[in-house]
Amino acid sequence: MKICFVCHEYPPVVHGGIGTFVESFAQGLAAVGHSVVVVGMGAAEAERNDHGVHVVTLPRPRRKAGVSWFLERRQLYHYLRAEARRAAFEIIEVPDFAGWLPAAFPDCRVAVRLHQTATNIAMSDYFLPHPATWMCERRTLQIHRHWIAPSAHILRFTTKRFGIEPLKAAIIPHPILVENNLDLACPVPDRFVLFAGTLTAHKGAFLLARAARGFLASCCDLHMVYAGKITTGGGISADKAILDIVGERLAPRVHFLGHLPHPAILTLMARATVFVLPSLLESFGLAAAEAMAQGCPVILSDIPPFRELVQHARTGLLFNPTSIDVIARAVAQLYEDDELRTRLGEAGRRAIQATCSMPRAIEHTIEFYSTIRTATRQ
Repeated sequence: MKICFVCHEYPPVVHGGIGTFVESFAQGLAAVGHSVVVVGMGAAEAERNDHGVHVVTLPRPRRKAGVSWFLERRQLYHYLRAEARRAAFEIIEVPDFAGWLPAAFPDCRVAVRLHQTATNIAMSDYFLPHPATWMCERRTLQIHRHWIAPSAHILRFTTKRFGIEPLKAAIIPHPILVENNLDLACPVPDRFVLFAGTLTAHKGAFLLARAARGFLASCCDLHMVYAGKITTGGGISADKAILDIVGERLAPRVHFLGHLPHPAILTLMARATVFVLPSLLESFGLAAAEAMAQGCPVILSDIPPFRELVQHARTGLLFNPTSIDVIARAVAQLYEDDELRTRLGEAGRRAIQATCSMPRAIEHTIEFYSTIRTATRQ
């Protein structure tokens, strides 16, 4: 099958979960014989081959205040239509985030994969989404109503948030990779708690800092490692805000590695004592699933997508993300109990292998593509 992914954060550019997913999944599809193109906007026009994936970068148009969002989407739309007309691909997959295809596309089928909309993220941080972004996301979901969701939760949540029902939907967990053969350029402590993700409030970065005051004080050789993009809010960088929360005495045992290549994140997960993610908003929990695949015991928020991923006390631990003392005690318990840590880590690894394998994700996705490609247009 000939498939096109729309992705503006394909590695090695700075990326989040969408870039990580598209890179691994596109390469997985190419490895089994599918023709895969990834198209995204960037600083300059470029084309390259990445392990069988044809990566196309379209140059961003000269920015004009207030309309750059429209110009970028128009340029992407015209490129995709021209390529579809010459039968370069049969299916286009676009993420829900930012709504990059808010117009009808008569030349081939479009599937929307639900990662997380910018609207959901903004509202989780108690902000109103940008009106143009909200409109583009809503129109993309309304016009292209064949959706792939990594969890039942995000399918329900998106339907309720935007008031749109899909014509056809499939729940397909993201495939999880396990390779972690990268030597880290920076030293890390022997025993550490790992947070992997963008340092924001909705990811729980600051909640974890408050809990760290408890478990770092009681576990004398344990460290806290943050790996992910360091954001700035209210003129204060996230790393400085976290150090202020932890306090001067414990600050030397808190480390910030910034954005790292994906293999480095997997290496950190394999080495970590415990992975903690007190996130308040997730569609699936890609980082948590990757940590589980590395055999690292996880402590996660007791929110719907993580309940689909983890069985409490069997494949990981779930907790109320606002219960700071509970988080601290759970970390200390795993730090002290080698048997429990090993048991949870191995059980988590087996659970991810059973539900989030690359072959399974490819099989179910191609089946979904085939179904919508041959369906009568509605």
